[in-house]
Order: sequence, then structure tokens, then C-alpha cells
Amino acid sequence: DTSSAARDCDNDLARTSGDLALLRRNLELISQLGEARGIQVVLTTQPHADCAGDSRKCQQETRHLDRSNKAIRELVQGSAKSALLVDLEAAMAGVSPELYSDTVHMNAAGRALKAEHIGQAIWAHWNVFHSVE
Repeated sequence: DTSSAARDCDNDLARTSGDLALLRRNLELISQLGEARGIQVVLTTQPHADCAGDSRKCQQETRHLDRSNKAIRELVQGSAKSALLVDLEAAMAGVSPELYSDTVHMNAAGRALKAEHIGQAIWAHWNVFHSVE
């Protein structure tokens, strides 16, 4: 029924708003502590499989991840400017669905690909940082 679906959507938004506030607060604190200690903080977005008409749960999970990823990007552009962002969602968009065991979790091959992207970003950042010194 439509009213039930609308109520579920409202509840999902309310829960997500609280989750995002906690996410922002925690990542800001991590970033501040890292910066104060001279530690390079690396933040990543989370890739996810496309739902393409799949279940309501899949749609909710991807909406939540999309909001979380947006919050992480905004944080790095704002208060956590010293953090290195590895945008895995963008880097891995369109990868084979076979790399996922479900909407949000990757299998071993998917995790290896994520690690490769993170490693390359850290290496590139380190090389740029050290070539300036």
C-alpha cells in the first residue's frame, strides 16, 4: 500500500539523518586527531552494486550508501580538507556485479580491486607530497 511505503521512506530518511550526523561527527574527529598528530587520514567512499529493480532492501541500502558517500565527499571538501579521499564509488562504478556478494559487500576479487585503488591513491599522494619537499 502507498501510505505504508511513504511511511517506510520517511522512517528511512529519519534514521539515515541520525546516522549521517554520527558519521560526520566521527570522521571529523578522526580527521582532527590525525591532523593534530601529523597522521595522513585516508577516507574512502563505499562502492555498491546497482539494484536495477531489485528488492526494497537493496534500494534502501543503496540510498543510505549514496547519502553516506555524499557526506564523506562534503566533509573532505569542508572541515576535513587535510584528509585524502579515495572515491571508491566513482572509481568502481560499473564494475562487474560478480565482484559483489550482495549489494554492499564485495567478494575476494572485489576487495582486491578496492585495495588496489586505495594503494594507488596513497602512493600517488605520497609521491606528490614528497616531491614537493
